[in-house]
Amino acid sequence: NYNFTFNAPATAGNSTVKINATFANRSGEKLVTLTINNSCVCPGAGDFEITNGDVCEIRTTCDVRPNAFRILNGKMRILSGGAIRADGCFVKDEQSLFVENGAGLFCG
Repeated sequence: NYNFTFNAPATAGNSTVKINATFANRSGEKLVTLTINNSCVCPGAGDFEITNGDVCEIRTTCDVRPNAFRILNGKMRILSGGAIRADGCFVKDEQSLFVENGAGLFCG
C-alpha cells in the first residue's frame, strides 16, 4: 500500500498528479488526473451552492446575481470585507452560516 499526499489547487477543475514508485529494484511512473470539486469558489456563472460538506471562507465580494446562493451541505464564513450578493438565498440551518462584522449577505 502507498499513500500519496498533494496540495489541491485553489480552484475547481482537473489536476494532474505524477506518481513515481520503486520497490524491489522495480520502478514505475503513472500520471493520474483528478477532478477537484471545490464548492467554495465563487462561480463565474450560475448558482453558488455549498456542497460536499465543504467549509468555506470568503474575504472578497462574490456577486452571483441574477442567480442564487445556497448552503446545502457545508458551512460558509463571510469574513470582514467579504460579501455575497444573490437573487435568492437558502441556508439549511443557522449553524451553516457565519457573517462577521463588516461583511454581508445580500439576498434580493
